[in-house]
Amino acid sequence: MKQKSLVENTTKLVGGAAVAGFGFSMGRDGYRHVKKDPGSALGVVLFFSVIVLAVTGLYNAGLWLSRNYRTLFRSIISRIWAVMFLVPSFYISSFVFKYPAAMIFGFSGVTVNEGTLYWDPSRLGSQWLSFFNGSDYETSLSRLAIGICGVVFVSGVVAGLSQRRKRSRVWANEKANYEFLVSNNLVEREDGCIEDTDSGENFRVDFLGKDRITLFPLGRRGKRAYIYLDDGRYIRFTGLQAKMS
Repeated sequence: MKQKSLVENTTKLVGGAAVAGFGFSMGRDGYRHVKKDPGSALGVVLFFSVIVLAVTGLYNAGLWLSRNYRTLFRSIISRIWAVMFLVPSFYISSFVFKYPAAMIFGFSGVTVNEGTLYWDPSRLGSQWLSFFNGSDYETSLSRLAIGICGVVFVSGVVAGLSQRRKRSRVWANEKANYEFLVSNNLVEREDGCIEDTDSGENFRVDFLGKDRITLFPLGRRGKRAYIYLDDGRYIRFTGLQAKMS
């Protein structure tokens, strides 16, 4: 496995790791199993696992669709993946989220009589559901479940939009950090060591912090070199000097 470079590790530390997506393979079967035997431990675990996967897929689909990307190719591929996640996630959720929808109806005091929903105006908790009054129960469950899906998806879209500025700044810093290493004659070797071609010193990364990177010179004691950072961007290389406390 290829070792990450110093600049890439700095970017990950300062910019944060991207949220990973999840696959989906259990949806409709999980729903049917829990519906058939909701009291079984396996059914409960499977049911909540499917909920987590469905929510993650919907959220990430919105996130990936609204984010900005470094290249046009990455932008196209990421959005294709987002749509591929969105479709099955929405489909799975249309089944899975019927249970939370039913719980919402139950806690809100909405009653069901022969498959029809009835709103009890004496129950304050059900007032916001009054538009379901007299509608078919299964249809109402599906509509509310889709509404829950929409909220999760839009949350991902909002999160992606909010990350655009930070992602652009991180990419700009990454480019500047590579240029900084070149301008200071610092070369990162395949084994992860950093060579100062001016002095011939070889360093390994001793500590990677948000404000300072500590470099340990191979074969020397009591000495260090430091790279100072400002909001993720390298700003100064000290060269070899006495170890700082």
